[in-house]
Amino acid sequence: MSIIHNEKLKDYLLLFLFAFVLRMIFLFQFQSVIIFENPIVDMAYHHNWAMAIANGEQFYAGPFFRAPLYPMFLGFVYWLFGESAWIIRIIQAIIGSVSCVLLYEIGRELFDRKTAILASVIMALYAPLIFFDAQLLVPNLAIFLNLMALVFIVRTQTKNNLQSYLSQDCF
Repeated sequence: MSIIHNEKLKDYLLLFLFAFVLRMIFLFQFQSVIIFENPIVDMAYHHNWAMAIANGEQFYAGPFFRAPLYPMFLGFVYWLFGESAWIIRIIQAIIGSVSCVLLYEIGRELFDRKTAILASVIMALYAPLIFFDAQLLVPNLAIFLNLMALVFIVRTQTKNNLQSYLSQDCF
């Protein structure tokens, strides 16, 4: 392995762990708030829809009132692990932490290592993102998917074509 590859891997791991520890600290503090176990408003809507999906039931007979991707994701997690306030939030903490790594990757491709680390650390520390990573709401998954798309776009543009991107290691 080259030195640059080892450095990137070390950066990925440290940034992920930094973001994940912050999110877990918040979760341990947030668990005492009543909405942790009892979702309200939009979170309740997503939760109820996800429970219907996990149980193989129809939630609503008409056209979608909201985009279905997040409730489907939530329903899959419920189906796989059961209804748990902790499991989904830990998974979302992981997704939020990976998002910090994805931002690092974009910054490194477009700028340099120092800029990438700074952007990723700012994202890891940004309180609204930490808060939303702990909610049964869309932003966690939306940010992750958007950053994945941006990594793909940046890499295909900097490598000049899709074939050279797909033939290299993704990370």
